[in-house]
Amino acid sequence: MQTDPLCPACWEWRSFDCQPRLWREALREAVPTASGSLTSAIHLLTRQSPGTVKLRDGRVEVKQLLPTNETGLELWQSVMNEGFPLAPGILAELCRVWQRPPPEANPTLPTAEHLLSFISRSAPDVCIIPIREWRRTYRLQDCVAERVTVLVDWWLLETLSLAHTDLATLRAALRAVQLDREPNTNYVVELKRRIGW
Repeated sequence: MQTDPLCPACWEWRSFDCQPRLWREALREAVPTASGSLTSAIHLLTRQSPGTVKLRDGRVEVKQLLPTNETGLELWQSVMNEGFPLAPGILAELCRVWQRPPPEANPTLPTAEHLLSFISRSAPDVCIIPIREWRRTYRLQDCVAERVTVLVDWWLLETLSLAHTDLATLRAALRAVQLDREPNTNYVVELKRRIGW
């Protein structure tokens, strides 16, 4: 897979443990960087893969979790951002991310519906999870912060995240807003927990 040079590896902290007072205090000095936006996406997950494959805005986005250290924070790398039609061979790359056997054939997939149809027919171990998100973004202590309300089936989740390409900057920001002792839970782990994996 080709790494997108516009998306360097990024350290991330995320929580789904909504704590209104703590989060409100953390965001008190945050500077909004955009108005809130409502988006839809489809996550495509397997039990064995820690990576994330997402359909959003007519594109396939893939992020992989890189080896991390003992800090508990995670380093994520964008490795794919492809529009449809998906060229031959892309499906095999997705299967590698999902840690499942590649398909016998590598057809061109004209639309997202063709990809979802392939998964339904030939890859029942890939779980299809549609989500809707109300996203608010901020600049906080030199980091990008997001507060997102997530609707997944009948669950309504709240998540807060901070991210930066530099680990020391992210750790300093978490200490400054008193989130450094809060556990880090990524999207993949939380979605798998919600579906009983």
